[in-house]
Amino acid sequence: MAKLLRRLLQKFLRVFFSNLYTRFAWLYDAVAWLSSMGQWRLWRQTAIIPFQPGFILELGHGPGHLQKELQQSGYPSMGIDPSRQMNRLAQRRLAKEGLAHDLVRAKAQSLPFKDQSFHGIVSTFPSDYILDPATLSEVHRVLSKHAPFVMIGYIVITGQALPDRFARWLYRITGQSGSIPPGWQSYLDEYGFDTRLEEVTLERSCVTRLLAMRKE
Repeated sequence: MAKLLRRLLQKFLRVFFSNLYTRFAWLYDAVAWLSSMGQWRLWRQTAIIPFQPGFILELGHGPGHLQKELQQSGYPSMGIDPSRQMNRLAQRRLAKEGLAHDLVRAKAQSLPFKDQSFHGIVSTFPSDYILDPATLSEVHRVLSKHAPFVMIGYIVITGQALPDRFARWLYRITGQSGSIPPGWQSYLDEYGFDTRLEEVTLERSCVTRLLAMRKE
């Protein structure tokens, strides 16, 4: 019975979280903050590394927070997201801040950009589409040579306070906690990247950052 309830809870949470990008987009920020116990912003910002001058593309821009932070860090940026609701939220957020809002409704598997258009690509907590061969081929195509593709995927919550313990349990249930499964690096290597994993240690958590550099 316990295993059945666990599976049902996992299914419910995954369906609920997937709907946060569409019909429940207006709840996204509140759920992200609550489920991470206030750490979501810090996790997201680990995607910002010292990029070379040039445009940065975000895959799955969501409500626009990373777009805002990239621009405020001095990096001109663009974003794509297939969600009409997220596109609208991000447009409003960036316009309110007086920032550029170059956002496109598109899928990562078919990027509407010219070859080698970007000096960096970032993606935070993406779903399975990120490992689609079409996605990786498109990322390689639109990246400049030796430019980075930065993915923030898995986290481990290390805080010991009760809220952190709850968040750790929740992320374990939804499969977002732990470490990147074996084979990721060699898989990306097949698509023309040199890859490495970096562990970013924060006060109450540890973030796994995958850095994939386009070879040629």
